[in-house]
Amino acid sequence: MLRKPAQAPRWHGQVPLPQMKIGKALAERAVAAGVIDKQEIDIYAYSYPMLIVTVLLWCSAIAIGIVLRQLLGVLLFMLSFVPLREYAGGIHVKSKLWCFIGTVAIIVMVAAGGHTPFIGALRNALLALLPVSCVALLLLAPQEDENKPASDNEHKHFKKMVRLILTVEVVVLLLIVILAPAPTTSYFCLCGIHLC
Repeated sequence: MLRKPAQAPRWHGQVPLPQMKIGKALAERAVAAGVIDKQEIDIYAYSYPMLIVTVLLWCSAIAIGIVLRQLLGVLLFMLSFVPLREYAGGIHVKSKLWCFIGTVAIIVMVAAGGHTPFIGALRNALLALLPVSCVALLLLAPQEDENKPASDNEHKHFKKMVRLILTVEVVVLLLIVILAPAPTTSYFCLCGIHLC
């Protein structure tokens, strides 16, 4: 649910002109169609490009999973990586394009790793390092970046969300390790937590 800011939303970092134009054009069409109020045009002009990038990222992840024959693994990775990354923070590049390219590269590397003949040893190493990653996330998250600053209230909320998401992910991961002994499934979940 979108909350109404007192003023137009701030664009974090440098937003490419085409994204601003697309967002504004879509918002203006929504106003003309009577779908949104004219007062909300800035919120939607900001939100539409973000929605488009998110949809493109998930479509790319699915395509990578299909091409590399790791669809379930890529989906497990995305389901563990995206929510945690959203709240844990970290480095955020100024350009949505570079963020997209970097995330796609990570997805490709993780999916390719699912084909390694040493997947069992890799999964066991990641499992052994899980406590280190969990402690680091609990102590250090959320990490702010100049391109994605957070207020004190947002910082507290993000910290709570990191704890909740991490707890759920570790419980699900342990169930996967117990119920699905094949190392590939848990490898993808572990990658999502470690790469956050």
